[in-house]
Amino acid sequence: MLNLEIYTVGGIDFLMPVFRALVIFLGGSAIASFVKLFVISGLLFAIWISITGRDKLFFVKHFLMAVFLVNLSFAPIVNLTIIDTKYNRIETVSNFP
Repeated sequence: MLNLEIYTVGGIDFLMPVFRALVIFLGGSAIASFVKLFVISGLLFAIWISITGRDKLFFVKHFLMAVFLVNLSFAPIVNLTIIDTKYNRIETVSNFP
């Protein structure tokens, strides 16, 4: 598992709730599953339009965006350490996507 560090000067009281809320929102597998489902169905639709429609390059135009969205849903899980240099505090957010 990766370990990332964020250095701040007096902003740890603001950053901790923000990162914990992101863990709650993005940490579940439901969001990643929905993204994968819609990207795959969108790619199948783009292939169908490319085969049957007038625009033969429709699939090529939208392929890079689909690859980008799929890579976002496979983000690594890290332990995030926030280090406050002003108040000498260290807080850790586990399983941050």
